[in-house]
Amino acid sequence: MTAKGDPISAKKAQEAGLIDKIVGEDSLEADAIAFANEVKAKRPIPRASERTVQPDPDAVAAFEKANGRRFRGFDAPAANIACVVKATETSFVDGIAFERQEFMKLMMGNQSAAQRHIFFAERQAAKIDDVPADTVKRPIKRVGVIGAGTMGGGIAMNFLRRSIAAPA
Repeated sequence: MTAKGDPISAKKAQEAGLIDKIVGEDSLEADAIAFANEVKAKRPIPRASERTVQPDPDAVAAFEKANGRRFRGFDAPAANIACVVKATETSFVDGIAFERQEFMKLMMGNQSAAQRHIFFAERQAAKIDDVPADTVKRPIKRVGVIGAGTMGGGIAMNFLRRSIAAPA
């Protein structure tokens, strides 16, 4: 998850030990109070930093091999993997210090600056200069698409899905 950024389900997170309990959406408050009372009864409460994990070097190598093409040219995935490995090989304090060091290197790097630039540029590109933000958008009721190739067909299909017809 740290290297790829892919989300997982709450059930999978619980199975992996990342979360302690899944509660009902309709009974959130009651379930949260019940869980707090359950945890309170188990004094002292174990700290996450006291957990131990048995590393699997073969799993790390297999993961790196399977995702090598996807990660090529990017610094962050390798740093994330290194942090996970370090966390299994050293104390919590040393692991956190290593993670902070890697984070600072990434944050100050060119790739981080470039990704932040892209993030804000994409949002700015959707705005039209000199048009106030509160301008009311005109509804689109009909469109004309010139060309019926791959791109024209795809554009036409998107408008049809939104129930926007072509002129008769």
